[in-house]
Amino acid sequence: MNHFYHEVYGFAQNDLFALYRMVVKLFPSGSHFVEVGSFLGKSAVFMAVEIINSGKRIKFDCIDHWKGSKEHHDNGNIDAENLYEGFLKNIEPVKGLINPIRAESVMASKLYEPNSLDFIFIDASHDERSVREDLTYWMPRLKENGMIAGDDIDNEGVVNAVKWFFDIKKLDIVGRQWMVYLGK
Repeated sequence: MNHFYHEVYGFAQNDLFALYRMVVKLFPSGSHFVEVGSFLGKSAVFMAVEIINSGKRIKFDCIDHWKGSKEHHDNGNIDAENLYEGFLKNIEPVKGLINPIRAESVMASKLYEPNSLDFIFIDASHDERSVREDLTYWMPRLKENGMIAGDDIDNEGVVNAVKWFFDIKKLDIVGRQWMVYLGK
């Protein structure tokens, strides 16, 4: 399947796409991925096409409250009142692969058993408190050899929370992405 992420409005960049491509290659069929903070689906449709093209059976959940944030409500390019509907429209060609879960991050984390997820990508709220909370609640859901990653490491709140949570020696940073791979 050809990629169509360029047709979806969003903020995802090439370093995120490289990470998603790597993760699909790294993990086997039967894996379970979660993206926390999916906005309008640009990164989600990229991941879905990568999964389809790999021929692997990978479960992929996208979690967001789809209420937007101040930056979305102040952006004339975004219909902030209809983010969920926009997401559903954008994922239409790959909707069979993406499982949208409309919930707050912490509440959604409780839907998963401990040690059940292979890959978790955190890109929801960017303030330090929220990122600490996301890491605290999502990390126990990660398998022993899984990977957790996120975006916006150039944001002060994100970097402070990530450094608070992880041993800096275990942290890899590529562009604006951070990751911790427990399978090393």
